[in-house]
Amino acid sequence: ALSLASRLGAQASALHAATRLVQFQHEYGNAENRHKLNEIYDWFSEGHDTPDLRAAADVLARFS
Repeated sequence: ALSLASRLGAQASALHAATRLVQFQHEYGNAENRHKLNEIYDWFSEGHDTPDLRAAADVLARFS
């Protein structure tokens, strides 16, 4: 989902997929996609009060 959303330029979908992927990977001791989530999160200049951006910020803060 993350690859497809990124290729299509669907930033909101990519953000959601990356957030879930990082959460999943963290449960198994892997943080390889945290940098990708951070890149996608940084792309957004507004709307930081939306559920997906708040969730991404929480994941980035928790797993950094």
